[in-house]
Amino acid sequence: MTALNGNTFQRFATLAILIIAGEIIFSLPFHIPRFFRPTMLEVFGLTNTQLGDIFALYGVVALLAYFPGGAIADRYSARGLMTVSLLATALGGLYLYTLPTRNALYWLFGFWGLTSILLFWAALIKATRDWGGNDTQGIAFGMLDGGRGLVASVFATVAVLILSQQLASSNSSVAALQGVIAFYTAASLITAALVWFALPESTGSAEKNTVSVTHNWRHIVSEPSVWLQAGVVVCAYCGYKALDNYGVYAVAVLGMNEVEAARLTTLASYTRPVAAIAAGLWADRWHSSRLVMLLFAVAALVFLYWVCSL
Repeated sequence: MTALNGNTFQRFATLAILIIAGEIIFSLPFHIPRFFRPTMLEVFGLTNTQLGDIFALYGVVALLAYFPGGAIADRYSARGLMTVSLLATALGGLYLYTLPTRNALYWLFGFWGLTSILLFWAALIKATRDWGGNDTQGIAFGMLDGGRGLVASVFATVAVLILSQQLASSNSSVAALQGVIAFYTAASLITAALVWFALPESTGSAEKNTVSVTHNWRHIVSEPSVWLQAGVVVCAYCGYKALDNYGVYAVAVLGMNEVEAARLTTLASYTRPVAAIAAGLWADRWHSSRLVMLLFAVAALVFLYWVCSL
């Protein structure tokens, strides 16, 4: 895959598959706690702090999985790696459907930290980079994240309908949440099949690059730009994860019920595709560092306004 060669339909079909897979892999560990957090806390008998501790374990496992994940992606086909990851994540969804204990949730989210990162993330990034070629990296990754945001919003909209219908028919938060879990589990399984049968085959071809990175790790960790980029990613995720608390805020402060809170967080998520694609276009035409500074400043002002309005 290159930026200018290949059949146009096939190219954009490939990008569409990458977008869908890139979001669905995180639907079970992230969509349910983000869009349906009040319901999840109620059904599993968790506090927001306890759920945060569970996510902390996910984060530690995911952090450790990033390091070998890159080397694995350089050696093996993205199609196979992403398919295995989606299938393994879906197996975790089947287990979540049984409503495991709080202690078991630690193990489950740790497992998801492995399945969603080790074999998946680097393969997705490499495939997207190859798709974008040399001249359209910004738009490639902007479309990836914007498309992922759109996929998240559309699937969350369907999941909210499932939640509201289950609550109306059974008046049970347990049955309603299980319906949502079953939906995302099925989506993960179907996406795994889509990746396997529709994503073009590619093979790892960067063994010499892997060796080079291994031999020059001291140079890499001594580069200030590496740590600056890592800091940008960490800060961006801190702000992004704050959005997960909107549902709890809507229930505890605004007095909404669980369905209304899920609808609010879902509607808010529809701004992500527009913002991500716009940022990708700007990044190809403007200095990325200036764009990052501007967007962080805007985010800081918004969060400051939110805090002051409480």
